[in-house]
Amino acid sequence: MLRRRIIGLLVIVGVLIGIIVSLVWLANTGFMAVSVSNSSDSGSGLYYYSFSGNSTSAKVESESPTVKKRLKKGTYLTLVESGDKSYVKTVHVGGWLKTSSVEMQLVAEKARAFVGDEPGFCMNYSQSLLYSFDCNEPGGLKAHQPATADTPTIVVSELEPPYINLKDIITLGGQPKAFVVDPDGHSGNSGVEVYSIDQSLSFDNKVNLQGIDSKTAPRTVAYKNGFVVYSQDFSNIKLFENMSENGSDLGKIEPSLKGAKPIELSIYGDEFGALFNNSPEGSDKGLSDDNNNPAQKAGSGKSEFVLMKKNQRFKFNKLYTSGVICGVDRLCLVGNSILDIYEIKGKKAKLILSSPGVEKVSAHNGVIDLLSNKGLVVLDQKTLEGSLYYSFGSGGFCGYTISENNYIICATNEKSGTSALLIDSSKNNTDNIDKKIIKILEDDSVKDISIYKNFVFISPYLNENDYVYDPSLNIQRYDPVKLKQSTDKISSLINSSGISREQYTIINVIE
Repeated sequence: MLRRRIIGLLVIVGVLIGIIVSLVWLANTGFMAVSVSNSSDSGSGLYYYSFSGNSTSAKVESESPTVKKRLKKGTYLTLVESGDKSYVKTVHVGGWLKTSSVEMQLVAEKARAFVGDEPGFCMNYSQSLLYSFDCNEPGGLKAHQPATADTPTIVVSELEPPYINLKDIITLGGQPKAFVVDPDGHSGNSGVEVYSIDQSLSFDNKVNLQGIDSKTAPRTVAYKNGFVVYSQDFSNIKLFENMSENGSDLGKIEPSLKGAKPIELSIYGDEFGALFNNSPEGSDKGLSDDNNNPAQKAGSGKSEFVLMKKNQRFKFNKLYTSGVICGVDRLCLVGNSILDIYEIKGKKAKLILSSPGVEKVSAHNGVIDLLSNKGLVVLDQKTLEGSLYYSFGSGGFCGYTISENNYIICATNEKSGTSALLIDSSKNNTDNIDKKIIKILEDDSVKDISIYKNFVFISPYLNENDYVYDPSLNIQRYDPVKLKQSTDKISSLINSSGISREQYTIINVIE
């Protein structure tokens, strides 16, 4: 009898637990219904749907412009792609199996043009010319010269040591300026200077900046009509109007987090903010190639974001490696490849979105820039809507920088090393020239391609066996038969790629 009662009670408890679990599941589960409104001109028969939120992601591939996906209750950064068009919206999914419906109108990626070969990782585009250098290394400054119908793009470099200790290149009044820090006097200068530079790499109009300790590893960023110079630890922040030698003190930003290291300075209007974390690797945490480091994989550590003028500080039990002020009362922080967006209206930061697949975040001129595993995603700061400005495709990626309202992307491929692409945010992409070049490079008959805006120089692959002796000229020359075969092959590749011969001047370097 007692045994029956116990079994009966266990059954009742089991049923109650099942009901509770079911209710919890129902309360935390909903649906998102996505429809593409301009599916007729989406450019592809396939649609790729990505739902990123609650620190997780889900993907759906479909031939249908509408899809319904069951998701955990929360807020999702929802991306739809088809061909070279996309759109991103932030959508909240409720519980109790309710459906949140959203309509997407896909837009094209942004126009792109090649503006230099083998750029350094730090880049600046001023007066229609690319300047680049290897970050944090003395020397290596390059001015990437435009191509002509006769000559591919070439690089003007510093000719010989002693090299300058270049730290940054900024644009002031449309002119490129070099920010030089020389604490040891290697280049014959001392302290901190700003120079005007041109495409021949002549350094003129030197300005000695006062009140900056060159041994504090200072950096600079353009700000309003001048520029801000700040020490590596953010303990000295100065504003320099135009090209004045004397700056005004803006203040300093100090962390309260134990063992904090400076990571990133952020400027939003008149507010200055700084991200700190207590990782032993500092800003390299999670971004280096040391994937065997268990602590790096786990992303263990704490972070703090400090607002200078509001005198506010927000602490997080999570290690962030990138972070900026990204709107009114809003922070965007990235750690362990997850983007977290917070509202900071009160004393505590409120998490409103947690989206994986993001490596770095920046913000400027009303937009948020996300370096994601898909490419460069740009969102409106108010609506958190936007699109892919540039998708990686089968090519690689080696860096990016913001150039006023445009972007410079460092892209890689297996044969040509690296190239710089200017992404024009005011124009839509119409020809996918970068993807077409990558496709041509996949063919074994192509050795290299150098492209600068509308000039394309193609180098066919010819080995030593392709040379024959010409007795009439007494020289070694390409075998005419193999030369014609190679030329015909290159022409066929260009035709099949879809590159417009009217828009681009294509030069086979052996013809």
